This record gives sequence, C-alpha cells and structure tokens, in this order.
Amino acid sequence: MASREWLERLERFVGPGEQNGPRWLLYLTLISLVVSAAFALDGVAEPIDLFCSVTKRLSGDDIRLASRLVFAAAAASFCATVATHDRPRLLLLNLVATAGALLAGIALVAEDSAVERVRERCSLVGDSSSTESVHFFYLYGVWGVAAAILLWHAWRLVRGGLAMEPRT
Repeated sequence: MASREWLERLERFVGPGEQNGPRWLLYLTLISLVVSAAFALDGVAEPIDLFCSVTKRLSGDDIRLASRLVFAAAAASFCATVATHDRPRLLLLNLVATAGALLAGIALVAEDSAVERVRERCSLVGDSSSTESVHFFYLYGVWGVAAAILLWHAWRLVRGGLAMEPRT
C-alpha cells in the first residue's frame, strides 16, 4: 500500500504543469546550452600538425576536465530540457543541476587559467621547440552567462509557482 502512495506522489511530481512558461525563455535556454557545449569543445581540442611535430601538454588538465564536464552536462541537459519542457518540476531540477555543472566548469578553468604546451617541430634544416600558453578566459563569460540564463529560467519557474504548486 505504501508503494502505491509513493507511485502517486512520484506521478504528481513529474506530471505536467498547469501552465507552460514563455517559449522564448525555453529557446534561450536551449541556445545557451548549445553555445556552452560548442565552447567546451575548444578546451578539449588539440592542435593538428600534418608534418613531423609532437605536442605535449605541460599543464591545463583541469581545463580539459572542465570542458568535458560542461559538454556532457550541456548535451544531456539539452535533451532533458526538450523532454521535460512541460514538466516544471523536472525542468527545474534539470536547470539547477546543469547550472551547477557550468559553475563547476568555471571553477576548474579558474584552477588552471591556461594550457601550456611544448611543440617540437622537425624540418630539413633542423629541429625546433617552442612553448605556448593558450588562455581560456572567455569561458568565464560564456559559461557564466549560460548559468545565469539557466538559473533565471529556474527562478521564473519557482516564482511563477509552476514547480511548487501541489496538484490534486
């Protein structure tokens, strides 16, 4: 009998809401997730050289981890947002969790702030070696704006009563 009551509560929790939020906010959320995922790919990518070249990453492992975390969270959240756009409580949970992943990505980028690479090239004349630093400061803004949009969407759900109204 207790399991039946638990199932009814679960059904009320994930059930559709009485009203939907504005469509433009949903589209803005989806666009911010796509942009976040696209910029996350930049942190994972390695330069490609066609000829005799070796690139070693000296530092910046946290940036790679942050990029993978944000890409996975944004991709999963995009799918979940499309699937739960008419279920306010699940959408609220999705938005807050993804904003947390974006903020964790920002913290990981702040930990390293740059990727340092050593690039060794060979040619007919001789070999050369160079060190370069690639900074990812722009991720603070891109992921910060995306997290703000997600939290703003979540706040509108809570403020509008969509996520917390008991259903009968």
